[in-house]
Amino acid sequence: MASFNLAQRRTPRQLRLREQLEGKDFKASIAFAVKNLFRFTHRASDVKALWSDFHVVWLGRTTFVTWCLEDSEFDIPFIVAKTRNAPRDKAQLREEVAAEVMAQFQIHLAALPKKKTGNWLPLP
Repeated sequence: MASFNLAQRRTPRQLRLREQLEGKDFKASIAFAVKNLFRFTHRASDVKALWSDFHVVWLGRTTFVTWCLEDSEFDIPFIVAKTRNAPRDKAQLREEVAAEVMAQFQIHLAALPKKKTGNWLPLP
């Protein structure tokens, strides 16, 4: 039976971003990763959600944070693990990434122009 190796399951985009951000500032790297992985363009006018042009979906904060930390397509802790000032402890790394992606959500929520959600409900 073949052993499971997470390194073999990384997407080319994750690997490219990780290499590109290696040695850069931790918090700035998280912001850069969020920008490149999601491409938020609008905020909902009636609820707290962001429109991702790249994924063509409304994302609420909980779903956004879950995708950033848990979804194998994104895995921002992996992407920023080799940045300057990144915690070496995995639990602390995930905790600090979670706090920073929540801050990024709030920044985008305050800065982006409003757009109606239409018939699409935002994800929680």
